[in-house]
Amino acid sequence: MFQMAELCKLIILLYIIYIAFKSHSNIKYGGTITMRWIPLITILSLGIILSGCGKDPEEVVEPAGVLIVLNKSDDTAYILDRETGEHLASVQTGYQPHEVAVSPDGKTAVITNYGTRNEPGNSLTVVDVKRAERVKNISLDEHTMPHGIQFLDDDRVIVTTEGNQTVVIVNLERETIEQVYMTEQRVSHMVAATPEGRRAFVPNIGSGNVTVLDLDAGIVETHIQTGEGAEGIAISPDGSEVWVTNRGANTVSIINTATLEIESELASPEFPIRAAFSPDGRHVLVTNARSGDITVFDAVNRVRVGVIRLDEIDELVEDDDRYFIDQFEGSPIPIGIVVGPDNRTAYVANTAADVVAVLDILTLAVLDLYRTGAQPDGIAWTHVRPEM
Repeated sequence: MFQMAELCKLIILLYIIYIAFKSHSNIKYGGTITMRWIPLITILSLGIILSGCGKDPEEVVEPAGVLIVLNKSDDTAYILDRETGEHLASVQTGYQPHEVAVSPDGKTAVITNYGTRNEPGNSLTVVDVKRAERVKNISLDEHTMPHGIQFLDDDRVIVTTEGNQTVVIVNLERETIEQVYMTEQRVSHMVAATPEGRRAFVPNIGSGNVTVLDLDAGIVETHIQTGEGAEGIAISPDGSEVWVTNRGANTVSIINTATLEIESELASPEFPIRAAFSPDGRHVLVTNARSGDITVFDAVNRVRVGVIRLDEIDELVEDDDRYFIDQFEGSPIPIGIVVGPDNRTAYVANTAADVVAVLDILTLAVLDLYRTGAQPDGIAWTHVRPEM
């Protein structure tokens, strides 16, 4: 498909040819029939260009794909049509799944089976997205309560394991643990690795800091104090900075991944719990569990753009066994969040309402609500669709 710039060059070239022929009509090339067709070709080409004006190329090629939503109380992963919310398939997971990561090719999803503090889990569920099937469970042995997860390459994931203050690198093909890092910090929760896979950052809720792992050297490099309740984390697409949500301090800390210095601190009340970049790196969205809303930040200028309230969610679940439900009365408790490939639409899982809210980042509006299973939390998207 031609890009607009290429079409403009083409029409200019055709117009030059037309003028040249008109100016030198004494040159015989195809006779008067060819001369009559050149203006028509020019007009038709111009019509093609005008018909394409105003269309966003990204919207034309944007894949629809699906959302993968984890339902903690049901021990399932829902696969939903990203554009309509249609429930396409359900996949059985392990006990109390919390987070999900999708492989670079979009074909595989890996889920952390966290369990509970009384019944800690210690496994990963691997899902073939095209088949909408669980293909294997990988045991993490003594490394319990796996939570945050990210793909490092096609075959390996990095996973936080809260139960024994570790972070592990798992080879999915071999079903083995290749590397273990001891954070020695309290509640090592999420993880974000740089795109080239040289460093990883782990927020520790109980310690209020971020552990930096040197993945090349295989060592714990340092700890950066960010604020009370450091929990959510997102890394910019270019890998230059990480945003850390400090839920107890109601702040977001921005760390330079090269210097490991905190460059900015922004407010995001109340109880900021997760963060997500748009694919183009222009926006960061932060879910605030207590206030039940989402803060939208301009990531380039590091300023707050606005807040998306979830007033459209008017039915809340009454279940004291769910996380935070007895503490955040009246909130749908938005937690897991992902931004779609259009850089404008975001999807947030609400654990106290059993819905995914579809958000417009630019207008700060709620567009739709997708029904999920019980207590949705971890969420991701992939362009690959199940072959139903």
